[in-house]
Amino acid sequence: MHTDVSVGTKIRNTREARKISQNELAQLLGVSAAAVCYWETKGTTPRAKTLKKVAEALGVSESYLSAGAEVAPKEGFDSVAAYIEQAKAKIATIIGVDIDRISINITLRG
Repeated sequence: MHTDVSVGTKIRNTREARKISQNELAQLLGVSAAAVCYWETKGTTPRAKTLKKVAEALGVSESYLSAGAEVAPKEGFDSVAAYIEQAKAKIATIIGVDIDRISINITLRG
């Protein structure tokens, strides 16, 4: 039997799987931790622009979050962006600056 999973449940499950706290996700998105909590517990859906940011931060597609699919995509290349955003959020928190001031560059060597 197929049951739809709410956007909030997908956000929570994906966030927890990626080991991102509500506070970290909120900082990545520029929203309050209360907003993230509200999406996850009250079943409300973030606005389209914010949903896009949520998807990027969690390394999933917008369609995964908004469509009826129950299973999260397997980790792959897209999740690298999520890990970079997590690292930026953690660095910003540790040194006490806004996440927009953090830049991470990766160089692949042969």
